[in-house]
Parts: sequence; C-alpha cells; structure tokens
Amino acid sequence: MRVITSVFFDLFSTLLDAGSAPRSVARPTSEILGVSQAAWNEVCFSEHHEIRQPSDGLEIMRRLARELVPGVSESTVRAAHEERQRRFDWAFRRIEPDVLAGLDALRERGIRLVLVSNASTDEVSAWPESPLAERFDAVVFSWEAGAAKPESAIYQRACELAGSDPGQCLFVGDGRSDELVGAHEHGLHPLLMTRFLATTRADERRQRYRDVIRGAVASTAEVVDWLDASR
Repeated sequence: MRVITSVFFDLFSTLLDAGSAPRSVARPTSEILGVSQAAWNEVCFSEHHEIRQPSDGLEIMRRLARELVPGVSESTVRAAHEERQRRFDWAFRRIEPDVLAGLDALRERGIRLVLVSNASTDEVSAWPESPLAERFDAVVFSWEAGAAKPESAIYQRACELAGSDPGQCLFVGDGRSDELVGAHEHGLHPLLMTRFLATTRADERRQRYRDVIRGAVASTAEVVDWLDASR
C-alpha cells in the first residue's frame, strides 16, 4: 500500500452523534411527528431529503413530514424543524475530547484531514462554531459539492482539495449510504468506524463490507494506530 498522506472522515455517526442530545435539548423528530424511528430514518435518507444543493431546512422538514403524515399540521412541522436544528447545533459544539485528540495526533504526523459529509444546508450550519472546524484542512459537504456519497465525484473533490491521489487516502466512516463501497471503488482505502454503532450493527457492517474495508476502528486514536501499524 502506498504511503497515506490524507485521511478523509465522514461526519455523522463517525465524529459526532446528533442523536445523543438529551431531551432537555430536543425531542426525537419521530416522536414529534408520531411515527416510528425506522420510518423517520427511511424518509430522512431518501431522495425526498435534498442534500445535493442549497436548501431550506423548514421546507425539507415540511416535505419529509408530509411524506410520512399527509395531514400533519404546520405547527408540528415547525416544532420538528426547530428541535431537530437544536439537536444538530448541540452536537457540533460538544465534540468528545478523545475525538479531537485523535485528529490532533494525525495532524501532528503531517496527515492532511478532509471532511466528506452527506448533509443538507441547515444540518451543518453550526460547523464554523465546532471545534472540529479548525482541525480540518478542507471540507466537502454534499450540498455544496453537488454530489453525495457513494458518488465518485465527491471523493474526487476531496482528493483534489487534499492534493493527494486516491491511493494515498484513507476514508473513515460508519458505512451509511454505502460510503465505504464508494470510497473503495474510487481507489481510496476504507476503514469502518464503529464508535457510535451498537455491537450488533457494527458486526453486521463488518460482515457486509468485509470485501472493501481495510479494517475497523472504534476511535480516531485507533486510526493513528492503524496508520502506524501499516507503515
């Protein structure tokens, strides 16, 4: 394997978990809408959620909510939007210290860090206020790039910003949206991040992506260890 010069990180469920916000911050969107979490997840990760161009968070929530509950009231839509936004903003500002320490260790080794995230505009509006922002050399959000994982174009954009060939790049993510497959097909070296995955989900994804991943890690510090061991 060629020497790794850049590490690309997924964001949600890899570096932070928006779902971990306490109820004092916000209720789950599924609860506000009166649907199951599985139903909300399905529509949230569908084509009804615009992530490839600038968008308005309230309009997205209105569209998704009406897909699930055709007669949903406007007040419920607004409550769901406002509380979901609070949850994302909270998560961006409260990154766990060991996550930051692992990123700092990578940078100390001269590794360039690039964030590659599928996200709508409002979901990442608090990015500039996050301690993550100062640790990344470049950021590729799908809503700005016009492409989303697992599409090749978003990985190519990250490589261009990093100034690295795909074979010099590690991609670290939890595997949602087939991002690990996309990274592998573009010539990157994928690692599965299991930090925010339940044990059964982590095992399932290890098995599902066993033919494309280089391994699995549970923290950013383990990414450092993996790089050291691969040299």
